Amino acid sequence: MNELPPALVGQPGGAAPKGWLPMHPESNQVAPGDPGTERIVLLELLRDERSERWTRTELERELYDVDPDAISGSLISLEAVGVVSVNGEQVQASPAVRRIDALDMICI
Repeated sequence: MNELPPALVGQPGGAAPKGWLPMHPESNQVAPGDPGTERIVLLELLRDERSERWTRTELERELYDVDPDAISGSLISLEAVGVVSVNGEQVQASPAVRRIDALDMICI
C-alpha cells in the first residue's frame, strides 16, 4: 500500500505523490444530511430505468413523501463529498458512484 512520505504528512497544501488524490478541505465544511434521505436520493439517482440526469423537480416529484428541504440538504451534503453533481436544476450521481454501482458494489 502507498504511504505518504513523512515530509508530506500534516503539510497543508503539500503536493500529493503520484497516485494519490488530494483531499479538498471544503468537503469537511458541510454537515452531513440525514443518512436515510441521502440514501433514498442516491438510490433514486441510480435507478436503471431512468436517465442519468435528473432535475430537482423530477427528483422531488418522484420522492413526493420526502420533505423538499431534506432533499436539498442531502444534495448539498452529497455534492460536497463528490457523491453527486449538481449544476443548477440538473442533478446526477458522480461518475465514481456510477462505476461503483456498475460493479454491483451498491446493494439494497
